[in-house]
Amino acid sequence: MSDVDICIGFNEDWSKPDTRTIEYAVNWFEDNGFKVGINTPYSNSIAPECSFRYHSMMLEINKKAYLKGNSILLRTRSGKRNRNLSTTIAGFMAGLLSE
Repeated sequence: MSDVDICIGFNEDWSKPDTRTIEYAVNWFEDNGFKVGINTPYSNSIAPECSFRYHSMMLEINKKAYLKGNSILLRTRSGKRNRNLSTTIAGFMAGLLSE
């Protein structure tokens, strides 16, 4: 199993986010204590073709960041970490939308 907490995935085509956006995502999650992988262990994102161009980025969250090992139960001793994960993602999205 991968030791990455947050995987940032994107396509290497017209939908790839600019370097500044990718760096922002990596720095945001690393600054909040998460180990980040870029297109690893997963890669790409969903980018259906349409009449306009847009950037597409996938955030994959490793279940070990919020679940007990080999179960579907939330970690009870990591309530702070679970709240931190939610707050971190909310802050990240707010930062992206404000640009």
